[in-house]
Amino acid sequence: NIQKVYDRLQVLHFATERDLLAAVSLHYHRLGKGRYSIDADSRKSPWRITFAWENEELTNVTLVKIEDTH
Repeated sequence: NIQKVYDRLQVLHFATERDLLAAVSLHYHRLGKGRYSIDADSRKSPWRITFAWENEELTNVTLVKIEDTH
C-alpha cells in the first residue's frame, strides 16, 4: 500500500523517538547496531522502514522487504 508507506514516511519526518515509542501501531523497535525499524504498512506486511538516529535526526532511511527464507 503505497499511500500507507508515504504516510509512515511523513510521520518519520516529523517524529522524535518519544513520538515513535508512543505510537504503538508503528511497532517501533531496535534492530541492533544503531538501526531501528517501523512497519511500513501493517504488522503482517513484509515491508519495513529502517533508519538510524544521529543527534535526534533520522538518517539512512530505507524501505526493505523482509522475506521468509524457510
